[in-house]
Amino acid sequence: MKPVIFDASFILQSLKDQIPTGIGRVEIAWFNFIKDLKSTKFFFIQRYGKIMLFDETAISSLSSLIEKKPPSDMGLISRILWRMGHRRRAVQIDLKRRAISIFPANNSDTIATAFGRLFPQRGWYISVGFTSAPQLMIEGIQKARIRTAVMLHDTIPLDHPKLCIDFVSDDLERAIEYQARNGDLLLCNSNATASDFSRHAHRLVGEPPKVKPVVAHLGLHDVKNNTKNTATLPEQIDPTRPIHVIIGTIEPRKNHVFLIDLWERMSRDIKPSRMPQLVIIGRWGWKCEHIKSALEDSKELNKSIFILEGPDDAVMASVLNSSNTLLMPSITEGYGLPILEAARDGIPVIANDLAVYREIAGDYPDLCSIDDPEGWERLIKLHSEKLKRLQPPPVPTWGQHFERVMNALREADSTGSKLN
Repeated sequence: MKPVIFDASFILQSLKDQIPTGIGRVEIAWFNFIKDLKSTKFFFIQRYGKIMLFDETAISSLSSLIEKKPPSDMGLISRILWRMGHRRRAVQIDLKRRAISIFPANNSDTIATAFGRLFPQRGWYISVGFTSAPQLMIEGIQKARIRTAVMLHDTIPLDHPKLCIDFVSDDLERAIEYQARNGDLLLCNSNATASDFSRHAHRLVGEPPKVKPVVAHLGLHDVKNNTKNTATLPEQIDPTRPIHVIIGTIEPRKNHVFLIDLWERMSRDIKPSRMPQLVIIGRWGWKCEHIKSALEDSKELNKSIFILEGPDDAVMASVLNSSNTLLMPSITEGYGLPILEAARDGIPVIANDLAVYREIAGDYPDLCSIDDPEGWERLIKLHSEKLKRLQPPPVPTWGQHFERVMNALREADSTGSKLN
């Protein structure tokens, strides 16, 4: 197969994150897959003002940065900056000396010349991140006759702009319009996302998009059945009372306020000693002032409602494994990896009735509209009666995801067309 150029810009952008976001986990999975390719020559890109290109000799250092560790051979100045807490600056300096080529990101002709010289045999540029590359960069790459495979995770900023960061919707709209007119391959995590793309693309360009979406469900990492989680529950959580968990960035779309209001209502007729516990696991996101206000006003905070900001994997696994259910009341969702992670372990799930949940999890979760809070209350009380585990359903794997995408790339190479 022709060379693969993977956009690993997330490594530099996510240094401040204690735990990776959902999309961050997708990027890490792709990085690990790309670096282990045996029959394909691969390269990595970092975008930060300029474009830095790396070959396989940078794998060790990039892997360390994903784990939030300084590379063992980091230069002295970078190491001092790292210890002072200036991690992004430390990494910028360190990466410059590892790059095999550095060129500006705002001139498509310069990019085309550089990529044409470096990749005379052409190849594929793959981006699966939250933010797409600048349009001039994509244009330059395509001018060098390198094909692009870009992942679309969702169209939420266009469908629910009030729930998202303000500038994201404009960036996403431009990216969708460009892909609709000029894209080679569009990777979608679900049929629901592919349908949303086609709807917006048609609106923006006035005709069906030329690029064909390729649906590849996101996977779960393999787990070793012989490993046991030895972490104990955080001391504020009572192991004798039911535990219900919501996992994800604390932001309006995840609908934490819905659960906080539900817990307030349940506390009026349930004794404190039997009151179910709501454990909120996640880091604080954007536009979350009303969520903080709801928590501050709640009489159940630190009684039956607890927040764990950025716990390590062992603590999070301990809480989830001890839980009666995973709760997913999201107003909208691009995919829903936590549902699949819970389902793999047989943990019951109560979720909003969303098309993407039906697509990826079938009838495994108890689907209940958030317009029916009484239904949610009945289900939570029902699952609070006894901790139980269900028969795990088949869940998608990363192996299946990568196989689907790589087959699509090979098909495009063999046909010499844009798959349309």
